[in-house]
Formats: sequence, C-alpha cells, structure tokens
Amino acid sequence: MKVFVSVLLSFFSMLTYGQLDITKSAQLSNPRLYLETSSISPKLSTNLKRKLIYSDWFTISSNKAESEYKLKISGYPKVQVRLLDKLNQTVDNCNFDINLQKVSEQWQASLIVDQVLTRFFKSQRFTQPALTTSQIAFCARVNGKKEIYLCDLDGNNLRKKTNFKSITALPRWSPDNRYLVYTVYGKASTNIFQTDLNSNKHRILSHYRGMNTGAAFRPKGNAIVMTLSKGNSVDLYWMDLNNIGKTGRLTKTTSLESSPVFSPSGAQICYVSSSVSSSGKVSTPRLYVMNASKLTTKPLFNDRSERVSPDWSKTSNLLVYSKKMGRQYVIATCDPKNPSGTEKIISKTAGHWEAPSWSPDGRHIVCTRDTGGEKQLYIVDTLYKTSRKINTTLKHCSSPSWSNLYK
Repeated sequence: MKVFVSVLLSFFSMLTYGQLDITKSAQLSNPRLYLETSSISPKLSTNLKRKLIYSDWFTISSNKAESEYKLKISGYPKVQVRLLDKLNQTVDNCNFDINLQKVSEQWQASLIVDQVLTRFFKSQRFTQPALTTSQIAFCARVNGKKEIYLCDLDGNNLRKKTNFKSITALPRWSPDNRYLVYTVYGKASTNIFQTDLNSNKHRILSHYRGMNTGAAFRPKGNAIVMTLSKGNSVDLYWMDLNNIGKTGRLTKTTSLESSPVFSPSGAQICYVSSSVSSSGKVSTPRLYVMNASKLTTKPLFNDRSERVSPDWSKTSNLLVYSKKMGRQYVIATCDPKNPSGTEKIISKTAGHWEAPSWSPDGRHIVCTRDTGGEKQLYIVDTLYKTSRKINTTLKHCSSPSWSNLYK
C-alpha cells in the first residue's frame, strides 16, 4: 500500500508548475449586433443581452449605425423576434414568435437566444450553434470544503448541489441532463456518487477500497467508465447502471489510467495513461485511445508532451485537452483522426488553463484559468481563440462540465 501511495504522490506532484506569458495573436471577430427591445420587462431585456454576450456568436454593440445586424425583440408573453440586416431587411428564417407563457423565468432569455443562433448560424460546419439552454457543473472550495455547484453559462442561477462537507470533484453530466456523477473523498477511499437532479437524491455507485474516481457516462446513458485501484493497480473499468456493482475491467497494465471519456458514438474511449517504472517513477501523462469493444489501445500522439483532461465533443467530434508547454498548461484541440496534423493551441494568454469541457455548440469550451491566486471559470472560443471570465461569487473553482441542451 505504501508503494501505491508513493506512486500516486509522484503522479500528482507532476501537476505543479510555474508561470509563462504568451503573446496574444491577432484575431478575427464575430458579426456586430445591436439589440433593441420593447414591451418586455427590464429583467428579461438584461438577461437577453447577457446571454447574447456569453454565447459569443455575435459581438454586442451599443452603436446601431456601426452594427451589421439588429435584433428586435418585443411583446410578452408572446414575443416577436426579428433579425434585420444592414439594409433593414429581415434575415431569412429569422422572423418568428415564441410564446413564453409556460416557460420558467430561468430559461426565457436562453430559449430566445438559442432560436436566433440556430436560425442564423446553423450550417454544415456548425450543426448545432445553440448553447444557452444548458448548464455548467463545477466544484468550488469554500471554507476548506469543496462542493458541486451549477450555473448558467453567464454565471447566473448559481446554486449548490452537494453538501458532503468534504471534497467533491470531477462532476460529469448524463446525456439527458438528469444525473451527475462525481467523486467524493472519504476516510479510506474516494467514492463515486450519482445525484438525481430532479429529486436531489444521492446514491453511491462505487466504493471499493482505495480509488474510485473519474466517472463518465456512456453516450446511451446506461453505463459509466471510471478509474478504480483494485489490487493496487490503477485501471479503467465500466459499470452497468442498470445493475449497480456489475463491473468489467478495460485496461490491465501497470500504468496509471485516468480521465476516461467516450467518443460521441461510444465506440472509443480517450484517456490519460502514465507508465510506472520498477523504482516507482511515473512517466509523463499521455493521451491514449481505446477501441471500446476490442479493448485495443494506442497513443493519440507520438511525441512525449504531457496532455491531460480530455473531453470529446458530441457536435464537432473534436478532442479538447490541457497540454503542458514549457512551464505553462494551455488548452488545445485536435481531430482524433489526424491529431498531429490538426492540433491547435486555443488559449493564448498567461495563466494555467486546465480541465476543458465542450459546450453543446462544439465551438466553445469551459475551463479553469489559474493566475496564481485563484482559479476561475472561463469560456474559450476555439474559433477565434478569445476568452471570457464567468463571473460568480466563487473564487476557487475546478473541474467544470458543460451539459447538453435542455429540451
């Protein structure tokens, strides 16, 4: 057991780092939009502007003359929505009504914005531009305890979802947004819990002695993949959620395997692996891809750079992860079919950028940025490489996870 603990300590010690500034490159920008509202409440008008800003498909302008488009929203509860171009002509498919009478206040602005984004931006490249009718789960440390919180993409509707008075980590959404799975630190082990967000009831899924962590749902939602330390070997396992306790081993190596995530089809699993020498020395963590049925594996990249915390977009089919460059962690993306030829660094400013999670639109990600004193949540645009801080009252955030769209 002492050897096992020392191996884990060596592994986690590799995650310490310093600071490195990176010069910001020249950037393109989104189309400029002027928002004009009438006959709606000031609160709804404010929320519409916030959702448009944080959705980051338009640049919201206060200058009508310089804007390329004008969004006119009026009336309540039946809301009239019109998107006009520079010539004051209605943009194709962007003149519609939405009845908000039976829509909760939390989702009213999001529903309007997502309709506008879908009607205007949907294309072969961006098949699902909507993202505001979703939520972000993350961990935050308050008074020495780390619990799970939920919020909208702009930081609104912040609420605490766990109260274990311990350390919780690594929340992940079920495909239907009903459940969260996450890790809770206990006295003798870390355990995997599941919370039903409809009833707020918790149940324990895995509590073997030692490590139970890093659970992620299969795309069908009927199983999870996770990391267990059975027999002092840190491997990947699956569990049938219709038969709790029924597990199967996916890897059988002396390496440390962690952070598994399914491909959109469920046919592959991307994960992090670090080999361990006979003396207990842990190698640089690298990304691997596994065939989920044949259990064959291969490294995603041939180089020895450290890459961790992968997430696989259901919309764009791209991978995002944190990569160590020099003494800094940055966010990078790649096409898993040609990773070396498509890798792009998307975080261009100072700080350590970690734990990325794809938004439903397949363009933006949420992650953490550590600037030395605190970790904050940021949304990063993988297209133009810009970022925006999510303003909450919490200063020590980690492990963000972006949900699918709510239906």
